[in-house]
Order: sequence, then structure tokens, then C-alpha cells
Amino acid sequence: MSSITPTKTPTDGNAVANSFPNIHTVLIWLVGSIFISASIAQTDYSRIGYFMAIFFYVLLIGWIFVADGTVKIYAAKPAILFLFPIYFMYLYHLLFSAVGASGLIRALVFISASVINILIIVNYVSIYHFFYLASRLSAAITIVGIPSFLLKLTPQDFSQVYLWPYIFATSSSSTPIPPFSSYFITPNGLGTVLLIGTISTLILASQKRSMINYLIFVIVLFGLFLTQSRGAYAGFASSIVIYIIYFGGGVMLYRIAIPSVLAAVAILFFALAEIVSLPVSSIELSRRNIMWQEGIEMIKNRPLTGYGPLVTSEIMTGPHIDQEVEGRSVHSTFVRMFLTTGIVGGIGYIFFSLWAVNRRIGFHRNPLLIPLGVGLIVAQVFNEFSMFGLGLSSVLTAMVFGYLTSTE
Repeated sequence: MSSITPTKTPTDGNAVANSFPNIHTVLIWLVGSIFISASIAQTDYSRIGYFMAIFFYVLLIGWIFVADGTVKIYAAKPAILFLFPIYFMYLYHLLFSAVGASGLIRALVFISASVINILIIVNYVSIYHFFYLASRLSAAITIVGIPSFLLKLTPQDFSQVYLWPYIFATSSSSTPIPPFSSYFITPNGLGTVLLIGTISTLILASQKRSMINYLIFVIVLFGLFLTQSRGAYAGFASSIVIYIIYFGGGVMLYRIAIPSVLAAVAILFFALAEIVSLPVSSIELSRRNIMWQEGIEMIKNRPLTGYGPLVTSEIMTGPHIDQEVEGRSVHSTFVRMFLTTGIVGGIGYIFFSLWAVNRRIGFHRNPLLIPLGVGLIVAQVFNEFSMFGLGLSSVLTAMVFGYLTSTE
């Protein structure tokens, strides 16, 4: 069993350590502040959260520059190669498309935040501290939200609980118990965060068997279950399968299992979107298949460049859209990337995600990142978040893939 080892960083030098004895502590506090700000960005006070996150990003980069004399980017060359087409398409739309002020700000934030999260922070903050922060913050978010969630329920709500097809349907009616979202706007956003928090806690517990890690794992897993986020469920199940195979199946089975799981999920998505025919029509989708179909049709209309850094609900205006789904997002990160950056950016995003997981298989350090990376790829198939943005799910995902692609 391999251990979690801190990332070797430019701030490990003696000169820096002597001048700034608490630099690593400050960096961790700043990253923790970014996480908290990014969680606020997924509430009704999103604008405050965004401004706070930007403020702490500036402090973080400023502190690194003052302490280290420069801000260095460490990444394997293919990472830059796969990310460049996405950045190129964002810049293309800024110059040649009428994306408006909101699109301009969104593109600049997408580029700057992803560069910092994927290519910079991971070289200064150890992966252990990332797991620790993600685990504890997920537990705090769950603990804060559960009391008010439970107070809304009645004893009749628990008269019968079963998983299919309404997740938490009651015996008295078909009205489901509302999904748990804590203070987040949507349960899907929370589900992604708790997916990362659950697997992070599991990784910590596998390295250090302690009651606090076990307790936090149960708390965060319970919160994940209550979110009813099927994308997060699929991501968690995929992570657990890969995690079990890593410990019990051997390297060869491990190498076979990862592409097999991802291929199966891709086939399931195309079946649910009714692109290929498979007997999966009984799965409750809340009409997401309509959004996927419409998204794919819109991609066909502008395949090369996409529509630019707009909110996908602004793009989805085709014949499949009716009053019930009007204003909803496309609910798939990969469809979203093709919609906003075209084939060029969409393929770049897919290649970057797959390459990041694949290259880590050959590393002996921190191999337990792989199940988390696989889980996040799967979750992105069915939910709309990405490595580009200032929401907590985007920030955490970007950092996970930053650690997967780092030179350590």
C-alpha cells in the first residue's frame, strides 16, 4: 500500500523557509479560504463568493511571489498541449464573437482560475493537505445543512424509502423527499463536492486508521446519499470499483478496469440520450435526455468553434425545448465543453481528462488519486461542472486533475 506523500514544492528551500517560517501554513490557510469562498459562490450570494475567491487568489499568488521570488508552473508538457486548444477557443470568442460583458468576464475567470488551480497551487500545497481540506470542509457543509433538512421532514416521509425510480419516494404519494443541498443552490453542486470529500476521506482513512476519519467518512457519505445526485452517485460507484480493484485485483486488472468503466459510462450516456438503442428507458432522468439531445443538435449547428463562454441555458433554444425544461442547463460537462468551445476545445478537454488519469497509473506516488479522477470524469458526464470556474466543485475538480498531471 502506498502512502500519501507531500508534493515537493519550490517553497521547500532553506532560504525561503528561513525567511518565511510559516509560509506553508499561510498557503494552506489561503487555499482553505478559497475553498470556503468558492462554496459561497454556489449559494444565493454567489457574487460575494466570486469576489472573495478572486481576492484570496490574488493574496495566494502575491504571497507565493513574495516568498519565492517568482510564480512557477510545473506541469507535464501534454497537459499544456491539451489545455491550450480550450484557452485558444476562449480567446477566439473574446476577439471575434459577441459574447458581451458577462461572457468576457466568464472567459477571463475560466482561464485564470484554471491555470492557478491546475498548474500552480498543486505545486505549492501538498496533496495530503488537499485531501484534508476537502474532507473536513465536506463534513462541515454536511453538518451545517442536515438539521434544517431533517426539520422539514415528517414521520410519514420515512414510512417507506426505496431507491428506484424516485430515490426517496414515500408510500403515501409519488412526491419525493426533497434532495439535500445544505446551503448550496443545487443538490448536484453539493453532490460533486461531497463525492470529492468522501473519496478524500477514504484515502486519508486508508493511510491512517483513526476514528475521526471513519466518522467523517460516514457523515459525508450520508450527505452524498441525501443529495439524490445521480451523477455524483455514478461517480462515487465508479471510484469505489476502481479503488477496490487497486487493492485486490493487481496492476493488469487495474489497467483494464479503468477504460472499461469509462467506456461503459459513455455507452450508457449515449443510450440515455437515445443516440444508441439500449433497454435503459426506465431510468428516471428528469428530462435530462431532452437537454442532451438538444445540446448535441446545437453542436451540429456550430461544430468547429461552438458558441463561446455563455451559460448553456442561453444557448439551448432549439425545438426540443419546452416550458418544462426552458432555462435549464445542459447537465453534462462534456456536452457543455463542445457547446462553448467547439470540437477543438471539447476534444482537448476529453483528451486532457483521460490522459491525466492514464499517466498516473504508472506513478508509484499517490496512486489513490486515480479512483477520484475516474469518479469525477464519470460525474461530469451526467452533471454540468468543469475544471473552469470559481464554484467549489470546479475548484476542487481542477485541483484533483492538477495533482494527477503534476510532475510529482
